[in-house]
Amino acid sequence: MLITCMKGLYAIDIGSVYITIAKWENGAFEKVLYKPHKGDFLSIIKSLELDIKDIYLTGINSLIYGGFHPFFVLSKYAKRFKDIRHIIYVGASSYFIINLDEKGNYLGHEANSTCASGTGSFLDLQAKRLGYSIDELGERALQAKIKPAISTRCSVFAKTDLIHLQQEGYTKEEISAGLCYSMANNVIQSLFKGRRPEGKVLLTGGVFKNKMFLKAFKDEFSDVGIQCEDPEYALVFGILYLASNGTTKKDNVVEHLQLFEKEKFNIKKPPLKKKNENYPDFDQFEMERDDKDNEIIYYSYLPCDTTMEVYMGIDIGSTSTKVCLINDKAEPILAIYRKTASDPIGAIKKIFGALLEIEKRKKVRFLFLGTSTTGSGRNLIGKVICADLIINEISAHAKAATFIDPEVDTIFEIGGQDSKFTQLKNGIVYHAVMNYVCAAGTGSFIEEQAEKLGIPIDKFAELAEGSSSPPISDRCTVFMEKDIDLLIARGIPKNEIAAAVLHSVRDNYLNKVVGNRTLGNKIYFQGATARNRALIASFEQRLGKDIIVSPYCHITGAMGCAIYLWENKVKSKKFIGLNFCDKNTDIEKEICELCKNNCSLSIIKTGTDVVAWGMKCGRDYEDKKPKKKKNNTFIMDRNNNLKLEDRNYKISVFVPEVLGNSVKADFIKYLLEGLNIKPVFIKPDKDAYIRGRQFSYYEICAPCIIAMGTISSLKDMPVFMPHFLRNEISCNVSQCHLCPYVQSSPSIMKTIFKGISFISPKILDSESLKEQAAEIKRSFKDFVNLEEDEIIKAIVDAKKKVQSYSNLKESLGNKFLEEINSDEIYALVLGRSYVLYNEHLNHNFIDVIESYGIKAIPVDYLPVDKDFISTKYPHIYWNYGQVILSSLKYVEKFKNLFPIYLSCFSCGPDSFLLNYFYREMESLKKPFLSLQLDGHSAATGYITRIEAAIESFKNFFKTREDNKLSTIIYKESESEIKGKKIYIPPMDRVGAELFASAFKKYEIDSEVLQESQESFNEGLKYSIGHECSPFHSTLGAIIYQLKKSKGYSSVSYFMPSGNGPCRFGQYGLLQNIILKELGFKVSIVSPSGENAYGGLPIKFQKILFDAVLINDILRKIILKIRPYEQEKGIVDNVYKEIIERIKGDIESGRDYEKSFIKGVKTLSEIKILDLKKPKIAIVGEIYVRNNEFLNDNLIRTIELLGGEAIISSVLEWFFYTQLIEKHEIRYKNGIDRAKDTFKVLL
Repeated sequence: MLITCMKGLYAIDIGSVYITIAKWENGAFEKVLYKPHKGDFLSIIKSLELDIKDIYLTGINSLIYGGFHPFFVLSKYAKRFKDIRHIIYVGASSYFIINLDEKGNYLGHEANSTCASGTGSFLDLQAKRLGYSIDELGERALQAKIKPAISTRCSVFAKTDLIHLQQEGYTKEEISAGLCYSMANNVIQSLFKGRRPEGKVLLTGGVFKNKMFLKAFKDEFSDVGIQCEDPEYALVFGILYLASNGTTKKDNVVEHLQLFEKEKFNIKKPPLKKKNENYPDFDQFEMERDDKDNEIIYYSYLPCDTTMEVYMGIDIGSTSTKVCLINDKAEPILAIYRKTASDPIGAIKKIFGALLEIEKRKKVRFLFLGTSTTGSGRNLIGKVICADLIINEISAHAKAATFIDPEVDTIFEIGGQDSKFTQLKNGIVYHAVMNYVCAAGTGSFIEEQAEKLGIPIDKFAELAEGSSSPPISDRCTVFMEKDIDLLIARGIPKNEIAAAVLHSVRDNYLNKVVGNRTLGNKIYFQGATARNRALIASFEQRLGKDIIVSPYCHITGAMGCAIYLWENKVKSKKFIGLNFCDKNTDIEKEICELCKNNCSLSIIKTGTDVVAWGMKCGRDYEDKKPKKKKNNTFIMDRNNNLKLEDRNYKISVFVPEVLGNSVKADFIKYLLEGLNIKPVFIKPDKDAYIRGRQFSYYEICAPCIIAMGTISSLKDMPVFMPHFLRNEISCNVSQCHLCPYVQSSPSIMKTIFKGISFISPKILDSESLKEQAAEIKRSFKDFVNLEEDEIIKAIVDAKKKVQSYSNLKESLGNKFLEEINSDEIYALVLGRSYVLYNEHLNHNFIDVIESYGIKAIPVDYLPVDKDFISTKYPHIYWNYGQVILSSLKYVEKFKNLFPIYLSCFSCGPDSFLLNYFYREMESLKKPFLSLQLDGHSAATGYITRIEAAIESFKNFFKTREDNKLSTIIYKESESEIKGKKIYIPPMDRVGAELFASAFKKYEIDSEVLQESQESFNEGLKYSIGHECSPFHSTLGAIIYQLKKSKGYSSVSYFMPSGNGPCRFGQYGLLQNIILKELGFKVSIVSPSGENAYGGLPIKFQKILFDAVLINDILRKIILKIRPYEQEKGIVDNVYKEIIERIKGDIESGRDYEKSFIKGVKTLSEIKILDLKKPKIAIVGEIYVRNNEFLNDNLIRTIELLGGEAIISSVLEWFFYTQLIEKHEIRYKNGIDRAKDTFKVLL
């Protein structure tokens, strides 16, 4: 903002976290202030005697007050410098690039995706966690010689990697370097996406104060040049520069922002109040805090001049480290709680020092009968201190809970970085779930928001309790934080924001971790977050159940460890001793070159003792050879099958083992060898994901990114990457698609890598052999001459060999099943071939599982029961979905066979398949493990989940429960419409209302649903959260309406369908399942081309078609004239009248075409301005682009900001689906002919 006063010209930038002030005096810029505003920037402004109503603004939190947008300010500010072609801004919660032409004029901009935001505040928070200021973080990072790889997908993932790196013994300096460098690379990759800058780059934003972050940019762009001058003051200097060049105050202040004032923040949740008063008094025990910031709690009296035999449990967590001592009766004596501060060894030393000080002050000596460790740092610390037991945290927490209360059957646990949900039966864990990585950090999230708001963490609960609050997102911590920034900008009281944070953490946990799993009768809440009374009240408010909190809730992990020692009557002298705190500990890094793993080792030296960490093969550090491991039988078989014949070939081609090539690897091998072409199979290496991130223009799954990275390194030979669309369709199954990305990947790769030669024939089983041969010949013509006859023979021979190999795989699978021993545990590993067989993506999980003595089989080696698929899964139209879900019949049959589902973040099909998988496993009442993989470098978090799952498998195995798969048949519902009220989702509200009129014409009561943030949250509540937004919005709208109306007996829901590969065709199926589970008697009406539009009369179909056509034409006219109307609001008024007339005509059976033609004429007579405005085209997913709620009134915003919006018609989607339907009919007819031909040739 700008104000003119006697002392000069001032400018103020209000960011999401920082406020920056500068002034113009005597012809120069002068810095005034740069500091965090903690949500109270208005007080800072008032303290300087400035009035926000009278001044200009810039910064992201200034827009509500009419501030200048940062894009505008920086694009003009760049003219102050010479030859700037790109402006990069990196702030606390966002980053973007502005591209300029040779004259410095604006060309366009790109901003970070929502999920990748928060880079600046993330660096701030991690600096505090490491004990540094933000400036020190960069200084320390420059001292490091190693920059460990950290996931750069988003700040939450990066944080998870940091936690695991600290447990692997990396120094603070190395972690700082990895953090800063990786975040810089994340910004560079996100904004440039593999392209090079066209000239000098201007760097702006406070994050560039970080010297390591800045160095990464200087290194990357040394060839074009960097301009970076007081980056944190760039926006305020920009405003001053504009003012000095004549820019005046804006007249239009906040008109367009009124569109964003949704009811979202006006709806208030009820005040938080604890349901019952059985909440522990944590002050009942003696507590002290020493000078090393250790919180020491005494649970019993320590008699002087005695030696106490004790067991010590240690929980080394991501954010805190806990120690609990119990006596020989398992009674807690004392506990110590402190921050890990990214230094687990340092934390343990400080705790041991505190114990020595207690011995000295209390005149007592502790005799340690045994020690044990748990938590994310359990293995490292366990090795260093010579612990007797190393226990996974789920088992440790469960042991403490059942010791405190044998009747506990459910445990909620929210830690600093991981959240867990544990189910127990008779004191034994039979199932445990940990959060996906993307939902991590909920415990630390509360602390981070307290820091942002300037609230002491010990006062957070007190402030939140009794407060109502507006709803905010619970999708993941990044989205949650963005909503909190909006609340701060709107001046919402801190107590309400604090309550909103707790509600959000609760919903994140219940929706993402607990899901649709059954809660028990006695729920214990554990972890340090349980000491937040208001958070417990939030859980009780939503669940309507009592939540029990133990006075030991924050140390139950350590306590459980100690109880394990006591139960096992451990008496050991292994413990290194408390004097370890006084020993010098040096940590060195070393690369092991004994095998291809090239493990990065942490060598921890304490005096003469040496502990090494990081040997993936499992060898001892003293061993000079890698430890031999027994390879999985099935992986060996797959690798052996892809070995080539040793002979001369015409030419060689690269065959990257990614996506469709991985799925069809055996067919590709046989086909190319049959053509005397050598297939050089290329497996993705460990750096493929990092390379691929440079080319991923948008957020996609890891397998696609890895495909890009693998192909990017291929040179000198063409790349063979055919188009594969589907596998063979079973009888009575709608389709058998491969994933849409797999289907389109060859085209995508050719677009990205224009310098690489691709051979990408479309190999479609629906086409005749002659057509297939012609296509293959055409694709190879620039490289080798092939004859059609030899191609036909190669295809036929390849299919024979594929069938033969499939029979061999099936026989191996049958042998595995036959040899299942009733006394052992086995694992069925579910997933796609490009996930199951990529050892770098899945961290060799099959081998890891077998290292625990559990035999594992990949799902594609089990026999596929096509009849079972046709009967139970007829509308699962993805190939791997059919394979994965049908394999559960073996999980049902064999009580000691447990599924482990390897999915990937952003996998579209899995967002629905996992919904079905979870329901089937809930019906079986059997534990399982689901892992979501991404570009993570650290496997530690996954190993924790595997260990916990194996513990659950063993415990369940003891019960030998016998349950069945569900009775759900996964097919489209068939429903009558007559006699029921039908609800219609409001994709485009006007079009939906015309649809409703068509139903009313046929005496069917109909109503268009309303969408709101409240209804959207209902949709999220009953899904796993990874489905597409239109699914959440449509599901939430019908649930919200049904709850409100309480009339469920004769209701239909209009939800069109499809046969894939898009997820849209699954909406009606999954929504029908969820509505039935909630007890609603609702019939889903799912018309599609496949089912002749549900039997709707042809005349009725014609009216529906006309409704779409009429709305498309009218909207096109409206968008063309509304931005130019001379009389404001007249277009909307006329449009409304036209629609009302047409609706009335449709309902009464009158000629609605006349009203339509008359309406068009009326619109054409509206007077418009003679001027031109920028035309902005809106493309994207059909529901989102047409739905005002989901796209945040995008069309109106474009118009109010001075543009003209152009949007694709809805009817084009109808035409597209019909085209696809024709293709499918041709495909099914063709496949039958092709089968007959193939049989003859065989």
